Amino acid sequence: MVKSRTSLLLIYVLFVCVVTVAMQGMRAVETEAGGIELMSAYAWFCALLFFVATYRRNAVTRYWYGTALLAALFARELDLDKAFFDSGILSLRHYSGAAPLWQKLVGAAVVLGLLTSGILLLVKGSGPFLHGIKTEERGQLLILAALCLTVFGKSLDGLARKLWGVGIEVSTKTIQIAQIAEESAELAASLCVMAAVRRLPLAARERS
Repeated sequence: MVKSRTSLLLIYVLFVCVVTVAMQGMRAVETEAGGIELMSAYAWFCALLFFVATYRRNAVTRYWYGTALLAALFARELDLDKAFFDSGILSLRHYSGAAPLWQKLVGAAVVLGLLTSGILLLVKGSGPFLHGIKTEERGQLLILAALCLTVFGKSLDGLARKLWGVGIEVSTKTIQIAQIAEESAELAASLCVMAAVRRLPLAARERS
């Protein structure tokens, strides 16, 4: 039942992506606010809903750090870290610049919460993750794929600016291809996590 529902949702998201690209053309992939980025946000939101529905009360008690990280990824995809502040709370200039003190305090609290969540995830999840990779558990392999896709996508973010810094100038076509690859990788990563969230509890039961 879990596998069938997840597969249907993945098919639905991919179908919406195809429709979006058909309606918006390449703008759906090339632009930051395009349809593909919105689909990435939708996938993160679904992953968050799956996580809460699966763990219920434990999602805000025992596994609160997982809920916090998924919520942060969803919010980041919608650029909510910049929506209510003079600058993004993940940017160093938010704290070194002229932003109001209350914005700096709120930003620092959010960043501290995310760092704490990330550390807890590493401490509590690294063992099952490495074991899952070794035994080829599907959920852990999906997480690994998402991590690789995220690193790949981030390496393409601002490619022209990065290469300009080392004296390399790229064409407009290359920049467009990099943008397409970046947005596509981010969408694929969010879909991998969405599928993994539904698979991990089943894998945990199988190990026990």
